[in-house]
Amino acid sequence: DWHMDIGSGETSFRKVSIVVQMSDPTEYEGGDLQIWLGGTSTLTVPKGLGNVAVFPSFYMHRVSPVTSGTRKSLVMWAGGTPYR
Repeated sequence: DWHMDIGSGETSFRKVSIVVQMSDPTEYEGGDLQIWLGGTSTLTVPKGLGNVAVFPSFYMHRVSPVTSGTRKSLVMWAGGTPYR
């Protein structure tokens, strides 16, 4: 469901979220990475083996349910001092 990658404690140091698609999009259905842009506006990240999405960790985002196959991704965070 919709969530942010930044929070309290250890996660308060996250600044940037990085998602690398490790599966060919023909290997699964569903599994869309969606980023909420405010209001009713969302961005669906294009699928593609090796595609990289980089966004601020405080952005709300989600992955829609995978309806068949297996979706693999690598998720990383770049951090720093907490936001003020």
